[in-house]
Amino acid sequence: MIGALTLSSGGGQTAFPGDTYTNPLIFVLTDTQGRALSSFPITLTSVNATLSATSATTDSQGRISITAQAGTTTGAATVTATYLTFSANASLTVIPRGPSVTNQSFYNGASFQVGLSPCSIGTVFGNGLAPNVQGTVNGSQGFGPLPYTLANVSISIAGVATPIVSVSNSNGQQQVSFQTPCEVRPGPSTVVVNVGAGSTTVQNVAVNAAQPGIFTYLGPNGKVYGVVQSAADGSYVTPTNLARRGGTYFMYVTGLGATTPQPQTNAAGVAGQNVANTVLVGINNAGVPVIGAQYAPGLVGVYYIVFTIPQTSQPGLDQSLVVAEQINGLTIFGNNPLLPGVQ
Repeated sequence: MIGALTLSSGGGQTAFPGDTYTNPLIFVLTDTQGRALSSFPITLTSVNATLSATSATTDSQGRISITAQAGTTTGAATVTATYLTFSANASLTVIPRGPSVTNQSFYNGASFQVGLSPCSIGTVFGNGLAPNVQGTVNGSQGFGPLPYTLANVSISIAGVATPIVSVSNSNGQQQVSFQTPCEVRPGPSTVVVNVGAGSTTVQNVAVNAAQPGIFTYLGPNGKVYGVVQSAADGSYVTPTNLARRGGTYFMYVTGLGATTPQPQTNAAGVAGQNVANTVLVGINNAGVPVIGAQYAPGLVGVYYIVFTIPQTSQPGLDQSLVVAEQINGLTIFGNNPLLPGVQ
């Protein structure tokens, strides 16, 4: 006499839409004394899943084994095994796919070189990061802490929650900018990117001790210029406001690494957080005197470098601008935008 039809294993699994669940579903038919019943036909049906068979015959151990493929709708899926009035269910889940990102999708947020740096601004690009965003959603209005979830996006790096600067979707290019937490140690790191209920885990994302990058803006002539500000009056150097020989200037960058004292994640910089390593600045293919470099007071993930332009510098328009940092015996160069000009 039939005793029971039960699910032996395979329930509770998750899979992305269209993927096959990792483990087979195994059902067992037994008599009233718990003994296996062989050669009995079992009918199989499903909701939101595709099965490898719609019927199967129990083996010598009373078992049937089938595989299931997740349906196209995220949420619950069910597989039911039936013999006469006896039935058993396997509950499964179809989970959303996470964003399409790899360890080559993470960049310095100013230079856009591959890699991240502690305390600094990073950016990740990839489809699925901002599918429901049009334009840019900013994490703050210029003051206050950054959110850890913005436009349904959250990120952790080496298990540490990451403040989100912005989420954007412009002409189909989707990206998220964030501050790499100061607690993250240099070396290969694991990053988890969550968008809504979807999640992608990425191994071996490069985190560098330092990775200098100059913040830039697009000039009215379509050229990319570094963000440089006059120490004398606070004005920015632009094609209509050139830098002057003998003047002192601030250049805004990210990725300069350790300072003394060290910044905190999602905390604005304070005066005196000086960069630990030697920083170099070049204009028009020649080095210029650097007065100092520090984490920028009042800002998150941003540093500034104070330098002077010698009186002997060559005047001219659209001169090359570069930043570099000496660390562990190496000179690490950043991006190379333009300075609008020197007069």
